[in-house]
Amino acid sequence: MAKISKEGKKDLVSNLKSKFEKSASSVLANYHGLSVSQLQELKRELKTTNAEFTVAKNTLLGRASKEAGKNIASENLEGPTAILFSYSDPIEPIKILAEFIKKYGLPTIKGGIFENSPLSKEDVVSLSKIPGKNELYAKIVSSLNSPIYGIVSVLSGNLRNLVYVLSEVQKQKGGASK
Repeated sequence: MAKISKEGKKDLVSNLKSKFEKSASSVLANYHGLSVSQLQELKRELKTTNAEFTVAKNTLLGRASKEAGKNIASENLEGPTAILFSYSDPIEPIKILAEFIKKYGLPTIKGGIFENSPLSKEDVVSLSKIPGKNELYAKIVSSLNSPIYGIVSVLSGNLRNLVYVLSEVQKQKGGASK
């Protein structure tokens, strides 16, 4: 890797700091073993959810996170590190990363930050299993519609029973008059 000047490092740290400040959640991962095409595929998938997967030097990540007030555990800053920044929805990009890991077996999650709280690897995996916003909205709408369908069914059942009773009465009167 090419040497970066002191000024270049300061720019990278300030850029990472602003990403930390804007992000709702961040996930650190060991990207070692991912091919360039796999890395590009992951970045494309994440871009649809207003998220970014970026590779950075551990020392620069540590410095930027401290400046942003989001401390990363030192054990998460060892080995090759990439970071997922989720800007709008804090959960959906984590779900995409988890699906990608299921598909390829890589990258390996190290830990993360969710709304300024540090997360362990297990916490990140747990977050990936939470239903997304759209799934939750669908569940709420269906649960709100459920009582309405029940009322309609009960009311139509009563009307149907009334029609049966009236038709039986008509048959009995019709049969008595003949």
